[in-house]
Amino acid sequence: MFCLFHISRKHELPSCPPPFREYMEMMRISNVRVGLELLLIKYNDFSQEFQQLSRGLLWFRCSNFEHRYIPSWLSLDNIRVLELTSPESLETLWEEAHPPLQLRELLIKYASILQSLPRSIGHLKHLKRLSLVDTGMVPLSSLPEEFCLLHSLEHLSLEACPELSRLSNHFGDLVNVRHLNLLFCRSLEMLPVSFKKLINLEYLKLSYCQKLTLKSDILENITKLEIFDVLHCYKFKKLPHNITKQSFLRKLYISNTKSLIELPVYTGQLTKLDELKIVECPLLTRLPTSLGKLPTVI
Repeated sequence: MFCLFHISRKHELPSCPPPFREYMEMMRISNVRVGLELLLIKYNDFSQEFQQLSRGLLWFRCSNFEHRYIPSWLSLDNIRVLELTSPESLETLWEEAHPPLQLRELLIKYASILQSLPRSIGHLKHLKRLSLVDTGMVPLSSLPEEFCLLHSLEHLSLEACPELSRLSNHFGDLVNVRHLNLLFCRSLEMLPVSFKKLINLEYLKLSYCQKLTLKSDILENITKLEIFDVLHCYKFKKLPHNITKQSFLRKLYISNTKSLIELPVYTGQLTKLDELKIVECPLLTRLPTSLGKLPTVI
């Protein structure tokens, strides 16, 4: 039987709930903890009262998390989904010796002082979705090499990690990634050579990567791309030459790409294209004649 329990601070609910310890006592009396699978918390006093929670807990969501890492006394043995929003004290995710091995989704938002990811993240063999959004101004400058062992990963968002300056040379080992969002990674300067191994990539967002340059062959083995977004990428002079081989490409967004001087001659081969945005590219003075061969494009 699926069981959900929601704990919130008093001022966040229209009617005042009982104090936190009374919540826990109520759970103990009613034996709710035995079957608890989803726990949603908006509560600052996150204490060891939780250590008696059901080991069947599958989904844990917490706002205003106030620990440096997830305490070992909180059972993560069977957790499938872990969400932390505005974890103001979070410096890393968990103790190295206690990774949530069954995790399928990991969502971290507004972790303003997150400094590193644990190396044991590479043990999460079932992880399919990882979203790390807005790490503030404290440097998360790189990812551990073990990150590239997440071979089941399909959806990866590293949005607004302003100090992330490099990706591992083994980044291409994440061969099942279909959705990659690097929006606002302003310190990122280059994609690794192995990037071309991401043969299942369908969505690539590089907007506001203002220091990023792309090698001409970076998409060499990638043929399934549907959305390519390069808004405000100031250093792009040309698009990767294989962009014209993306027969599934539906949306191409190019805006404020100040160094762009030309589009590939055969851009008109993108017959599936239904949205093309080219705005504020001052050095782009000519468009390829092949664009006239495209079907209706917005």
